[in-house]
Amino acid sequence: MTFKMSEQAQTIKIFNLRSDTNEFIGAGDAYIPPHTGLPANCTDIAPPDIPSSHIAVFDAETQTWSLQEDHRGETVYDTTTGNQVYISETRPVARKRHISFTRR
Repeated sequence: MTFKMSEQAQTIKIFNLRSDTNEFIGAGDAYIPPHTGLPANCTDIAPPDIPSSHIAVFDAETQTWSLQEDHRGETVYDTTTGNQVYISETRPVARKRHISFTRR
């Protein structure tokens, strides 16, 4: 669904986005007064099913969702040094370099 401004008040289902990453953080109903648009940091386009260890990220320019790996909160071990590496960002893990996931 693509939102259309209206002369009438409307309540629609929206999908909230984190402001810095555009990742899906939850859904809810939003009251939209007449002659206004969607609230900030949301869309009315439903995200895809999200598998574990992934997040859905919305591209406002193309109006599409993508799935990205999400290993935040996990610890991996560098295969070269043996050092622990705590994952705090959403990005794929270099599998050739890191092994042994443990979730905190």
